[in-house]
Amino acid sequence: MLREDRSRIENLVAQNDSLERELDEVRITMLEEVYQLKGVVDSLEITRRTEQLSVRKLRTSGETAQKFAEVFSEVAGASNWGVHEIYDEENDIEIEYISIPSMFIETFIIDHQNAKSLLEQRSTLQSIVQLQDSVLVLSDSMQALELANRTAYREGYEAAFGIYEKTVDDYVAELKKPAFDVDLGSVGLLVGSFAIGVLVGGL
Repeated sequence: MLREDRSRIENLVAQNDSLERELDEVRITMLEEVYQLKGVVDSLEITRRTEQLSVRKLRTSGETAQKFAEVFSEVAGASNWGVHEIYDEENDIEIEYISIPSMFIETFIIDHQNAKSLLEQRSTLQSIVQLQDSVLVLSDSMQALELANRTAYREGYEAAFGIYEKTVDDYVAELKKPAFDVDLGSVGLLVGSFAIGVLVGGL
């Protein structure tokens, strides 16, 4: 019965090992996808910073107005928008302004709110990614510990089963031995002694 149980346990362990390998392959594939997506996010962040720097490098009102028209094409299509000079009486200077119809102000408000929300989402997602990395490290550690424990258990079980089988074999060998050994020399001596005893008794 123990041998049958041992065989069943070995089969079950083999099945679990096979399933574990399959799941580990799936896990590795998913991790590769995660790292690819993280690469895309990093690339987008680099692009964002580059574009932001290019805007800060704009020097003339004309360049700024052109960039504005590219970004806000719906606003740029409105009439009476563009670069206008307004006299500043306090400083006695003409200052260039980009004027747009007031109805389009909501566009900037919405875009600003979206940008703020996206920044908060990005920060939250970065925290999630960091936590995910920590969970993966812990998962790998737990998997290594589980493997070590299982290996130790298996080795202990195999050692105990080996001792059991040796004990059974020794016991069976002892059972096969005769109850007592017969020495032919001793038997001859006993028979001779018995015969002499009978002869003496007859005398």
